[in-house]
Amino acid sequence: MIKTPSSGTIVEVITEDMKRKDLPVTLEMLHLVRDDLRAEIRSFQFGTEGRFKSIDARFEKIDRRFEQIEARFDQIDARFEQIDARFEQIDRRFERLEAKWEAKFDEFRTEIKSDIEKIKSIAYQTHALIEEQNVRNGVVMDGLTFLFDRQDRSEARLNAIEKNLMNLGIIKPN
Repeated sequence: MIKTPSSGTIVEVITEDMKRKDLPVTLEMLHLVRDDLRAEIRSFQFGTEGRFKSIDARFEKIDRRFEQIEARFDQIDARFEQIDARFEQIDRRFERLEAKWEAKFDEFRTEIKSDIEKIKSIAYQTHALIEEQNVRNGVVMDGLTFLFDRQDRSEARLNAIEKNLMNLGIIKPN
């Protein structure tokens, strides 16, 4: 800054003196004020440019970091897509296995139903045979009862004949 014989810069002097409405200014003084203002503006510009460069460098660093993070997210997304594809394969395998097991289960269920019906048929046949055997047993029992009654009557008659023969003395008692 340009110093004047008074206490401050030209701008400060002019500012103080501007309280007066009629101020005589020389061309040299005007050029000095202009140069002083230009220097101040350039100084401000260089300062802000340096700050902007620093801020731009920080933003570029942040941008690079975001790019790295986006790349990581892309990798993670790709990994999730691979995992999703594997889960879809596993789902398809489970669906195929489920269909096979359903078919086997249906076949097994049909076989069991068939076997149950066979067992029922055998049970009904056995029941019929038992009933038939019971009827035959009744006939046999009736025949045996008749036979035993006849044998009892025959033995009673034979005993009566032996007794009469013993009374007559034809045979001797044992």
